[in-house]
Amino acid sequence: GQPLAAPADHRQQRRCAVMVASASGCLAVRCPPPFRPTEPTARLRLARVDASVTGVAWPLRGPADVRLALRTPGEGDLRFNGRVQLDPLRGEGHVSARGVELAPYRAYVPIPARVDGRVDLDVDTVVSRGAAAEMTARGTAGVARLNVQDGERTIARVGQAMARGVQVEWPRPVTRNHWVWVT
Repeated sequence: GQPLAAPADHRQQRRCAVMVASASGCLAVRCPPPFRPTEPTARLRLARVDASVTGVAWPLRGPADVRLALRTPGEGDLRFNGRVQLDPLRGEGHVSARGVELAPYRAYVPIPARVDGRVDLDVDTVVSRGAAAEMTARGTAGVARLNVQDGERTIARVGQAMARGVQVEWPRPVTRNHWVWVT
């Protein structure tokens, strides 16, 4: 297969639609995949959305405190607790994920392989967008029922694994301190 790349013309129209159903605590997101423009728009239904933003004033100055908890497709849980600033764009805080299915996000990962499974995370993160986007994450990451396929061929299969001391400094390579294999 061909390597996947973002569209050559970064101005190509890519609009996302977000619909909120406040009574049910649901959030529906439809967004075209940036690395696979021929694939259909992803539709994610996020349930039990509970969010709060405090420390915001007009005109905007400094970061706001953000708490977010939601149920992801496949009954996973995702939580963020931290601070977000719009100018310059920066966010920092703690992210935890339990049992988050990978399949719904496949179109947003720039690799030709098909990846399925569930992810657990417990990381402290910093994301910023200045001249270039940067992200750091440090903590623990785990996978369950991970299956990586290249067409019909299975490349890797992992029942369950966890890594402690994970350090991601994107766009640099991932490092880790300890691998702990469960099964």
